Amino acid sequence: MFQTKLSFGSGVAFLVTGLVFTSLLGMLGSLLWDYIPYWPAFMLANLAALYFGWWGIVLTALMPLGTSLIFHDSEPGAFVVVGLVQVAVVLGLVNVLRVDPGVRSHADKAKLVGISIVASVVGASLAWLIQTWTNQSVIDYPHYVFAWVLENITPVVFPGLWLHRVISASYEPFSSSDNKKPVTWMRRSLEYAIPWMATLIVVSAMFVVLLLNQVGDGDFYERFRAQASDQPALRVIALVLSLAILYALGSAVKNAKQSWALVEAVRRHMPNQRLSELLTGGAAIPTEQRLVTVMFTDLRGFTETSAQFEPADLVVWLNTYFTHMGSVIERHGGAIDKFIGDGIMVVFGLQSPDAQARRALLCALDMLDEIELWKQASVARGYPAVDMGIGIHSGIVTAGEIGSPLRKQYTVIGSVVNVSARLESASKGVPETALPIVMSQEAVKHCGLLVHPKRGDIVEEIAVTLKGVVDVDRAWAVRRAAVGDVRAAMQGALEAVRLG
Repeated sequence: MFQTKLSFGSGVAFLVTGLVFTSLLGMLGSLLWDYIPYWPAFMLANLAALYFGWWGIVLTALMPLGTSLIFHDSEPGAFVVVGLVQVAVVLGLVNVLRVDPGVRSHADKAKLVGISIVASVVGASLAWLIQTWTNQSVIDYPHYVFAWVLENITPVVFPGLWLHRVISASYEPFSSSDNKKPVTWMRRSLEYAIPWMATLIVVSAMFVVLLLNQVGDGDFYERFRAQASDQPALRVIALVLSLAILYALGSAVKNAKQSWALVEAVRRHMPNQRLSELLTGGAAIPTEQRLVTVMFTDLRGFTETSAQFEPADLVVWLNTYFTHMGSVIERHGGAIDKFIGDGIMVVFGLQSPDAQARRALLCALDMLDEIELWKQASVARGYPAVDMGIGIHSGIVTAGEIGSPLRKQYTVIGSVVNVSARLESASKGVPETALPIVMSQEAVKHCGLLVHPKRGDIVEEIAVTLKGVVDVDRAWAVRRAAVGDVRAAMQGALEAVRLG
């Protein structure tokens, strides 16, 4: 059974929206049925309970109360009890029979319809007994049960089965928004539903007003029903409006999920929120010169190691590695430009130019720590152990969309990219006293380490020969014994930037 934990505010909004929604359908449903004026409450109650747990059960209890405010001759008490019993039967049988609420298979569709029939028979029987005991006028039992089941099952089959699939496919709560605050599944869906719903509500209200203006004085419900009973075509209009409202709800949920998935896909492929908003808004992505820090990482001995894997296992192994590294990179404000086999190209400075080299160095240190944890877990599962090399360089690049009209990629180009890739290769030759992190003179300068009073103790200068690069022959590596000092220096500088 699906159940989501709504916050109190979201839960209250869900209840209010649900009551307004079902009351409107109740007004239209009263034109279709002679004595049960809240169609299709049964189907909506099941959806609410299956997907929202206790909030859905509370809505089930409140729906008859909302209906009674409109049709004041309707006794809500019996329907509250009956509604809760019906939902309890549905939830119990869904769990016992292990029915997927998303009804993806024909077997689950048949089970859900069968469960709905059983719950409806139980509910109809209970309602008939309650009304008989209270001396209310009720038709004979077989006809009463048949009418009740027919009213419940009709919307369960259509559009209920479709709504189950739509809501199930879009069920996971939305995790982010443009302002990076959590956005619930329901709120995002309502953003799409409100224009549709508002239009349909206005049309429905005009429809009701036109009906009431054509008849004389009397009780609201009686006037409403009298007009509909004389004009069967109005029942068709009411049915179409009801189905249109339900379709608007399902379409809103579906479109909200698709919209969110598109925004998230763009966000994952763009280095910062500003560019994501430009792209999703249809604006052109600017090409610009920027000062950035580029980091390249690579797994040592990957070619030999990959030969030991089946292709599917290799993909799983690499994806777990990229997941671990990606979390570290995101934490330090880096943007993954691309994955190159087992390597990662990361750019710092596209989101914020402040302290980019320092963030890159801290990220590199944390990545070495993270790979040790990943390596232990990987070896425990029977995978080979591997190590990592890292190269870091700072400089001016050209950033923009590169590619053809059919396929483009936002990336950075320039000599900085080439140098950082070569520095990563040079990390294979660092001395044992240093970490496999090789930084250019520019990167060390932007980190503030060239003027650090303990420079000779925390970084050591190494000679490098970079293939294809003629103007870089010196680089720097962090001493293993000075990792704590380097971290403290970088974090202190970042805190100073943050404060002022």
